Amino acid sequence: MGGIGKTTLARAVFNQLCDHFDGCCFLLDVRETTKCKGIEHLQRQLLQDVGVRSADITDENDGIWMISETLQNRKVLVVLDDVYDLEQIGKLAGEAGWFGEGSRIIITSRNKKVPVFEGGRVEIFEAKPMKFEESLFLFSRHAFGKENPPEDFRDLSGEVVRITGGLPLALEVIGSQLRTSYEHRDCVHWNHLIGTLQKIPARKVQDRLKISYDALDWEAKQVFLDIACFFSNKDKTKAIYMWQSCGFEPYLAVKELVDASLIKLADDNKFSMHDQLRDLGRKIVRDERLKDPGKPCSRIWMHEDALKVLREEEGKENVEMLSLSDNELSKDCILMKQELKSFKNLRFLSLCGSNFSGDLEHALPKLVWLSWHSCPEVFQGTNLYLKNLIVLDLSRSLISETWKGWCQIGMCKELKVLDLTSCHRLTKTPDLSVCTKLERLILQDCMNLVEIDNSVGTLKCLKYLNASGCPYLRDIPEEICSLDGVEEIVMVAKGSSQDRLKLPDSIGRLSRLKHLSVSLARSTPPNSLGYLKSLTKLDLSWSKMAELPKSIGGLVKLEYLSLYFCREIKELPDSIRDLKSLAELDISMSGITRLPSTIEYLQELKVLNMRGSVIELIPIPMTQLKKLEKLDIQHCYHLRNIPSSIAFIYGWPIWGI
Repeated sequence: MGGIGKTTLARAVFNQLCDHFDGCCFLLDVRETTKCKGIEHLQRQLLQDVGVRSADITDENDGIWMISETLQNRKVLVVLDDVYDLEQIGKLAGEAGWFGEGSRIIITSRNKKVPVFEGGRVEIFEAKPMKFEESLFLFSRHAFGKENPPEDFRDLSGEVVRITGGLPLALEVIGSQLRTSYEHRDCVHWNHLIGTLQKIPARKVQDRLKISYDALDWEAKQVFLDIACFFSNKDKTKAIYMWQSCGFEPYLAVKELVDASLIKLADDNKFSMHDQLRDLGRKIVRDERLKDPGKPCSRIWMHEDALKVLREEEGKENVEMLSLSDNELSKDCILMKQELKSFKNLRFLSLCGSNFSGDLEHALPKLVWLSWHSCPEVFQGTNLYLKNLIVLDLSRSLISETWKGWCQIGMCKELKVLDLTSCHRLTKTPDLSVCTKLERLILQDCMNLVEIDNSVGTLKCLKYLNASGCPYLRDIPEEICSLDGVEEIVMVAKGSSQDRLKLPDSIGRLSRLKHLSVSLARSTPPNSLGYLKSLTKLDLSWSKMAELPKSIGGLVKLEYLSLYFCREIKELPDSIRDLKSLAELDISMSGITRLPSTIEYLQELKVLNMRGSVIELIPIPMTQLKKLEKLDIQHCYHLRNIPSSIAFIYGWPIWGI
């Protein structure tokens, strides 16, 4: 059943075992991802996570062929989480023969039907509710922050555990809700909650979870419902911008939801929500119609419901968020003033392949977010000036720099986020000088992008630029170096054949730059790289330069340095001794043959990853690295010996011995 802990158990096993395999992949929420993005997306993710290029996948049959052909000699660990039917498994892990000897496939599902892997063995484990003591332990962790309840709360805690039936999700959510009451020693609230829980039948898990929703303040409730309907497993950054424009305090609301265990924040900055809680949020929204049967819901995420509301005349002013994102059903949908004029409070609109038409003056006055994937190359509307637009997402569209929509919806003075991911017809970014408040510009995987327009130098509020996977883009514009508010630049190559970039000589002027991820050309990076005093992360993966500048020692705040697949670099400069804050160094798959003796000065270093490198010697001074927790030397076939003092003096986990 949902909430019993299948995903948590699978994740724990995955984390324990992943270092013993050639490649690993955890595909979260297969059922929902297949519905939203297609099985091809999961096939690509599987191949990418285990280190195989997957850009050539055009349909699911391509994906099946690539998985079965390229992974036959790899020992892999793959988790397929929340699988709905056998067909999904067949397209991701159809046969044991697709994978190398010793591979393991873990599947979590509510469906007991499992495939018979030809040439492999299948074992079935049923997830069962936890025993009383285990349940009490989990509940105590969330309600009291320790392993056992205080003596004066032990009986009350035992009662909660009995009522919830050992369901981990319910224990976590209800325990988190009671944490504040415990801190104030409020037994009255505990007794009241227990009484409420006792009235709800055990099978109605959602009703029990709703108690925690009811305890939220109004703002946190709105944020919870938005996430449940639209943003589960989605990046939080854009949503934060939308909520801020609505006058919310989104960071406080998100913290309240996290503290209540109603959502989680994944490592990749995405919202994570258990499907029981997602379904609870959607049920709350659907139940709005019970209060006012003549009006549609405030949030409409189903394509068919959205089409129905568009055709209706009444009640549109009640709609705040609407999605027409089914590509096949909505590609021929034309939106005109007649359909849009009554959406007085619509703040979020998601389209896929649809188009606007006719005079749209005064339409959508409160729209803050427009997501228009597969936007057609011809813009048919006029006078669509969205003066309050904050987020514009045109990913995977057919637009070019001459698209007529730029002068209307694309050049909004309030715009803060412009996402042009995978706009393959774009060869140059449009003139963005009107967008004076733009903070995030995303050009990822624009396969034909050659140039970023000079107008980028006028974007004084710009904080984030992502132009990864743009094979013909060769330079970071000099104008960017005049924007002292830039905090993150991501321009990493995708694959070994892509051209690399040159850093402008004035890169050191970016005084607030914290993260720099670039794949550089053969020329040595400019000396000014070492002037980036705020830099905490430097990722030079896939670069072709032969050496690092000696000035790199000037990066006094650097915590992470990656030279992954930098095959031309043979050694590190002695100046790395000055990287006093460095906690992780990744030289895996690089050409580095030796480490400098000055590495002993990196007293904050916790992780050193040399996997698959051509390293020959590990210097004895490394024994001085008192904080080192992990040394990965797997597949270091050129390594001649490991000093016994390195292997055993601190009891480090050394992978690959």
